Amino acid sequence: MLSSAPATATKMQALGKFSQHHHLQAFQEHIRVPLSTGAASPCMRPTPRRGVRLAASSTEVSESETAAASSQNASKTALGTCYGTIDFEQIDEIPVEVEGKIPEWLKGTLLLNGCGDYTVMKHMFDGFALLHKWRISEEGVFTSHRFLQTEAYKHYKATGKLKWKEFAASPEGSNVFTNIVLFASMGLFGKQATTDNASVSVIPFGGKVLAVSEPKTAAFEIDMDTMTVVEQMAPDVKGDTVTAHPFITEQGDIINVASDFAKGYTVYRQNKSTFECEEVGFVPLQAPFVASWIHDFPATNNYAAIVETPCNINFSALMLETPSEYGMMKWNPDACTFVHLVPLKGEGKVRTFRCPTFFNYHFGNAFESEDGKRFCFDVAMYKDLKTLVDNRLDVILEGGNDMAESMLCRIEVPLEGDGGVLKWEPLVKPEMHGKYCDFPTINDRFRGKKHRYVYMTGASRPTCNGNCLVKADVEEGTCKVWNRGYLAGEPCFVEAPNPTSEDDGVVISSCMGPDGTTSLVILDAKTWEEVAVAKMPYGIPARFHGHFFGQE
Repeated sequence: MLSSAPATATKMQALGKFSQHHHLQAFQEHIRVPLSTGAASPCMRPTPRRGVRLAASSTEVSESETAAASSQNASKTALGTCYGTIDFEQIDEIPVEVEGKIPEWLKGTLLLNGCGDYTVMKHMFDGFALLHKWRISEEGVFTSHRFLQTEAYKHYKATGKLKWKEFAASPEGSNVFTNIVLFASMGLFGKQATTDNASVSVIPFGGKVLAVSEPKTAAFEIDMDTMTVVEQMAPDVKGDTVTAHPFITEQGDIINVASDFAKGYTVYRQNKSTFECEEVGFVPLQAPFVASWIHDFPATNNYAAIVETPCNINFSALMLETPSEYGMMKWNPDACTFVHLVPLKGEGKVRTFRCPTFFNYHFGNAFESEDGKRFCFDVAMYKDLKTLVDNRLDVILEGGNDMAESMLCRIEVPLEGDGGVLKWEPLVKPEMHGKYCDFPTINDRFRGKKHRYVYMTGASRPTCNGNCLVKADVEEGTCKVWNRGYLAGEPCFVEAPNPTSEDDGVVISSCMGPDGTTSLVILDAKTWEEVAVAKMPYGIPARFHGHFFGQE
């Protein structure tokens, strides 16, 4: 049950609007493409084409240089595999070919989550959850994949139809009447009204491994060996959704944010042993039914920040089925972004700040300054919602679109005094990473501490997908860029034994080659040179997030 000992934010008065001047300035036989796109169907097990693979490159980028030296837009084969449907499961592990030499100490399992079936879908975020595993051992590298057996997926496989709404796709025949009946049934009879399609993240928590997404129902304990469902793990909190990126405290508990689209945002703590939830703080909406999409949030052991951008839930699209280019979202460019700082240890009140308008999916690390006066966090920042349009399947499968610009920024929130106006500063020049970055990660040992290095995806433009892996040195303001012509997945840092520096280890990433096959790329985190590539004989649709479980 949810107990309550919340701090509560006071509504700000006469906040006003920020002008446009404050916006960002820097700125196969087993594969099927959704039929609505009209794109050709590439082969999931393609015949390798000689001469397709580009030479790997790792480049240090200075202020005067740019990472966008040449056109690197993805092949139709790669895009069709990334955003198509894989119609078989590889339940038993198979060995894969390895180029290069994997460090002897690197042993464990990278378990990734993402979508695997886009047949009846409209958006990158719609597809049904597919777990993909890379296992590295003394015997070699092995891979397997399996669909997550949720009620949403089982209903689709039995009927060929959606049971619930996904991000942009609705069940056949959905209208205002059916939606009202569905949500009324949830309130009156406890009937499930939201999808349980847990397609976003993999979270280790309390000795369990969880596959999660944003609907509260989309949380499952899974058996990592078999990739099967053990039980549903929906948190007992008030609200409609939770973020897909909970923060794990030094005690091992979860801190997360639940959004009630009518009332506000609840910060809660979930106990690692009992799995019970306790309310820590509450932030009311700036106006009733004007709820922001909260996909992620920055936190330390002492504070959590709710960053309320003007990307709002679109109730017209959600309930009335009104067509929207942003799926279930809408954009209010004249509104500012709010940052609500919530203390996690029961002392102090929630404090609210404003900053110029931006949008983001993901935050990087957060930490408190050495003098204890500032809460600092990194963010992969976009100026508007163009990125949501870019990620529609009809747009992305066309292949000619150049993706929205973003940059790595830092926001510092004072821990003393009243709320006010915050500023953001780019940590590296956006040109160094192709004016695109996302999926920022760090060495987990520095989580909640001041860090020097950020690992993220970047771009060699023009491109409709992130196609580089980037190491940003935020102290020196420089970047190293790896570009092999692959579509790049989320980078994961794995620290070496007995490390001598913050970047002593490797970065691993599941990437898509131009020929539509998936590879595990392993880079030396210090030099950013390619160490090894493990190449599968077929392709897996694009992954979102994962976790590396080291071999004990």
